[in-house]
Amino acid sequence: MRRPLLRLSVLVVLAVLVVLMLRWAGGPHPASTRETSQNVSQRRTSSSVNPVLEYVRRKGLEKLSQHFAPLGLDGRLDPMDVRLVNLVASLPSSVTSSKNFLEDLDQVTADGGITRDELSFLRDKYANPTALVIEGLKWAPSKVMNEKVYEVTVSFEAEDSCNPIVSAVLTWIPINYENLPSEAFPEEKIRTFNLTPLDGSYGDLREKFSVTVSGFAGGREYEIRVEVRDSAGNTQVKTIRTTYLREYENMARLDSVLIGAHYYPWYGIGRHWDEGYTGKPLLGEYDSRNPVVISKHIDWATGHGIDFFIVSWWGPGSYEDLTLKNHMLENPLAKSMRFAVLYEITGRIGGLSLNEAEKVIEEDFSYLNRTYSRDPRYLRINGKPVVEIYLARTLPRSALKAIHECGRRYGFYLLGDLVYWQSPSETSQVVRYFDGVTSYNMHTSVPGILNNFEKRLREKYSEWYTFLRTKRVDFIPSAIPGFDDRAVRSGNIPLPRSIDRFKEQLRIALSYSWPHKIVIITSFNEWHEYTSIEPSEEYGMKYLEAVREVCEGTSIRSKK
Repeated sequence: MRRPLLRLSVLVVLAVLVVLMLRWAGGPHPASTRETSQNVSQRRTSSSVNPVLEYVRRKGLEKLSQHFAPLGLDGRLDPMDVRLVNLVASLPSSVTSSKNFLEDLDQVTADGGITRDELSFLRDKYANPTALVIEGLKWAPSKVMNEKVYEVTVSFEAEDSCNPIVSAVLTWIPINYENLPSEAFPEEKIRTFNLTPLDGSYGDLREKFSVTVSGFAGGREYEIRVEVRDSAGNTQVKTIRTTYLREYENMARLDSVLIGAHYYPWYGIGRHWDEGYTGKPLLGEYDSRNPVVISKHIDWATGHGIDFFIVSWWGPGSYEDLTLKNHMLENPLAKSMRFAVLYEITGRIGGLSLNEAEKVIEEDFSYLNRTYSRDPRYLRINGKPVVEIYLARTLPRSALKAIHECGRRYGFYLLGDLVYWQSPSETSQVVRYFDGVTSYNMHTSVPGILNNFEKRLREKYSEWYTFLRTKRVDFIPSAIPGFDDRAVRSGNIPLPRSIDRFKEQLRIALSYSWPHKIVIITSFNEWHEYTSIEPSEEYGMKYLEAVREVCEGTSIRSKK
């Protein structure tokens, strides 16, 4: 019986030992269990404090915490994190509360780390925007025909010190003039061009651009506006302005005749328009010193065959003189045509004694010689600068002699306004004072002439042509579109306007001009007597088109 009891005792002891060993190896002591739980709790508490968000709080940016949340999840506050938080803290609230900024901040922090490029992006866009530089913005004609520009090339370079350039836009803007009617200018729209760098793609800190612009109408100036943007969203804008670009080719230089027109530079605010006029100029009541008006007149005139203006001149320092010298001849388009002077002598010497008149004439010619005669744009006939003497047929012999002497002394070609309805032989004693003669205006109030004006004009010009050839004096006839001075005076019978009759007068004048094919139109813009062919609301461009039609009927010189 002892042996079974002994075996049982041994088994019990072994079981107790096994239990003790198992508890010792795998089952922790209750005290150890409590300590370990404390440590775990402490570790969990320590890891839940995001050092980046803590720094955000210290910098007073609690409201932006959610935008920094992806940072610091590894329990570290990196130097780049610090720089980012400091950068945001330095910005005004108006920036940090903006939608664009918050979107950019979210994009930068989304991957849980900050790079130098990302930090530079935010700094350059919001803290210290880099100054984009646009250099060398210029334009140049790239296709020109008979002085009309059909294409221009615009070029420039753009540079950014930190961020790549990502876009460039050019805007081509037709200039509208507040003080001139829009009806006088071709209708055009603003055009926009998205540019590609010359190397074919964006991505560099410096890019070069060149673009060709065509299809514009001309007849005005244009503004060229360039806007460049970098990857940080910084923009730079620069603008330049073209000169006046012609609407019409210069057709005056292509035909074999010289067509001139009397021109009046006397209009301005409170000048002449209030004296009365007939018709409605397309440019309205303009200022003769407005550079756009001058450009328009030259463009219109030369674009329809008019080679030169004979400009009304009222003496040194007069409004007309200063307009010619300081405005018309300073216009960039002035090189497109020639000019001469219509000497308004009756306004210069009327009421003066003989000695006083001779002194004024001498001073005037001396001034014309010093001021204008050497200008390469001045109209010359037989190598001499031309001066037309208004109403020469009404001047006393003494004045004509003084004019003749001055013309010879200074080398002028004297063109006398002698031709009218009188017999040419009546001028036999004075015609020798001139190199050539013309008629400023063949209008008369004699009904028998007005009713058959072109027929009578042909007959009279034929008389003068025959007479002047025997005297070896040049004949430069004139043509008028009509005549009506009732807005400024009474007593004259109007000559009704007619485009067909005007064309017929031009053809008659050309057929009797001798020895040069030169004709003068009265006038381009004398609105008081309504002899103007300047574009108007009533007739548009029809009178200028008539001039061009007649000129195109002559032989055409080859283009150069």
